[in-house]
Amino acid sequence: MSESLDDLLNRLVEMLEPGQSLLENAYKMLHFLTGDEQVVAHLLDVLGVRIEVCVFDTCMFLDDIKYVLKKRHQTALPSGIKLGGVRVFASVNVRDEMPRKIEELMPQWGIEPQEALRVWETEYAPWIYFVDPSGMPLASDRLTALKQRDSTDLQTGQLIELVHPHAVISKDRDLASFGTRSQCSAIVTCAYRDKGKREVLVLYLSATGILTLRVSAAVLSSLIAWLCRVDKRILLLLVVAGGAAWLYTPSRTWLQERFRAIKPRVQAASQRVPVRDHVSRILSNAAGPLSVAEISRLMQDKGYVPQGAHPEIYLRKVLRAHPSVFGMDEDKHWYIKRHQSA
Repeated sequence: MSESLDDLLNRLVEMLEPGQSLLENAYKMLHFLTGDEQVVAHLLDVLGVRIEVCVFDTCMFLDDIKYVLKKRHQTALPSGIKLGGVRVFASVNVRDEMPRKIEELMPQWGIEPQEALRVWETEYAPWIYFVDPSGMPLASDRLTALKQRDSTDLQTGQLIELVHPHAVISKDRDLASFGTRSQCSAIVTCAYRDKGKREVLVLYLSATGILTLRVSAAVLSSLIAWLCRVDKRILLLLVVAGGAAWLYTPSRTWLQERFRAIKPRVQAASQRVPVRDHVSRILSNAAGPLSVAEISRLMQDKGYVPQGAHPEIYLRKVLRAHPSVFGMDEDKHWYIKRHQSA
């Protein structure tokens, strides 16, 4: 990858509004151009674009911020999240205890707490999916055991079982039974960042091709109006992507090997997963909000066998039964609800 293209991506990342990602913007562009979420889903599959889900614990966020302020050098985590190839989840309990932990621990590391809190609130928290899984039942023995060992980690355990993440980044021994990683966290986050760079450019290149094939005076008029409402910076990246097809492989190989290793276990367990958990896994990996029909289709593609002739009716009931976890937008598309503030 050329240095100038890398620099441009970094500048575009810096220009994002809080909570936005470049990959999410690309998804919106493709959805606008095709008008069909199933077509977009198929395109993502063909291009090998997959949003990975990662759950972080408090201790690892603290370590990341400590590194940034000690070394005066950004880690791969914030840029990876903003590119959009990874979606980082944490419990609302983590959200609520971060300011307190920053106040307690940063002075011990020779760091000014107010500076650490500023970094947390501006570079990390707006892009993290804080979820409240506390209303979910304790559906496994390891959750029951975790509640007895340390109830403060229970929400993180519930979240792990809810979204079935690609990786869990924590060094808390009480969460060890959930397959946590700590020593290789830098490898994981670097892989997510590199994967995101490749996928952002590939998606915008695809959007450019579709635009070239389908544009007309009427479509162009609508597109200009839409861009005025969304983000004019999309045009800049479209221009860049139109002249650059880049496949970034080094760290992505690690992710592919990791997914191949866990895929058989995921498939074998699919029939034992409650409908609620099927839905949460689909939505946590989705590039944007999905209709009930698309959720149902993706669930069946992954091995779920509906019990009735109209599974969408039951799916709506499941989604509405958990308002602290699932939300619906103005187009009646569903998403994992983000609890950014208490």
